[in-house]
Amino acid sequence: MYIIEPATTDKVKKNIFKEIVQANRFHSNEVMITGDDFESEIKAGNELNVDTVLYDKYHRLSKSGATYKIDNFK
Repeated sequence: MYIIEPATTDKVKKNIFKEIVQANRFHSNEVMITGDDFESEIKAGNELNVDTVLYDKYHRLSKSGATYKIDNFK
């Protein structure tokens, strides 16, 4: 399990995602990062060169920057 606790670490989501990819020896085409924040999960995924999925339950966000956009997990 990976938990980012700002009070105890300088790591950001990008660091954790990168650790997960490296620890499991995934290739970038085997990974997808899902999130609801462009400045966090989506940005990290783009910087790591993996597909990103923007979760937008309320249809309030633009898809720009994300590979895919969803409004539910079905």
